[in-house]
Amino acid sequence: MLVIVDEARRSHYDFLDGYAKNLHDALPHAAFIAFTGTPISSAEVNTRAVFGPIIDVYDLTRAVRDGATVRVYYENRHIPVRLPDDVDPVELDEEAEGLTADLDDAEAAKLRRAFALYEDVVGHPDRL
Repeated sequence: MLVIVDEARRSHYDFLDGYAKNLHDALPHAAFIAFTGTPISSAEVNTRAVFGPIIDVYDLTRAVRDGATVRVYYENRHIPVRLPDDVDPVELDEEAEGLTADLDDAEAAKLRRAFALYEDVVGHPDRL
């Protein structure tokens, strides 16, 4: 059995109660292959852990050479992000802990995943 997933996204990763768990439970001996332009590699989600090693990379350079797309020009910009002067980060963390204290483990994990990307970008030490 071969399972082919186009545009593998975060919904394919949740092994607790998500789509990936249902697929792997229903088809335990299947081979999984995914197509994605944005493979993910982090503690919570990992494209290779779910679908196996990369077997081919069709990158932007190759797509331009093949005529599948036009050249993309990227301008790197650093946008400073900071908290207002009257906001204490410690108090902010304490308030968030208080608001999420009654969540069960699954709800807390789901919430952490939802905000992980924002935290990585906005909370990066170089930006703060």
